[in-house]
Amino acid sequence: MLVDLDSRTIFISAIAIDLRKGFQKLADYARANLGIDIYQDQSCCVAFINKTGKCLKVVGKKHEQEIMFTIRLHSGRFQQLPTMEQTSFFHRVSKETFLRYVQGNAIMTKRNRL
Repeated sequence: MLVDLDSRTIFISAIAIDLRKGFQKLADYARANLGIDIYQDQSCCVAFINKTGKCLKVVGKKHEQEIMFTIRLHSGRFQQLPTMEQTSFFHRVSKETFLRYVQGNAIMTKRNRL
């Protein structure tokens, strides 16, 4: 991967979003709805999936550079992650978990409610 994920906190949005949006719109969405300010906290990145689950877009910032890349699955879908609580619409994951997710594998999530 082009981005050094070892030193970054990775968040995966549990809300499907229109991935035609560019970096600015996705960063604004993360700040307004997820409470994650990519511009202030450059040690994190946020991954969004589209409604069909076929495409994933990651946004982050490194120094003055905006980082955005897209990953598309040719078979299967990215797992739709449940919202953990009413106020939490993202999942914080480790680098290893994120790499499994990017390869199309299911990941374990904690559910507080049934």
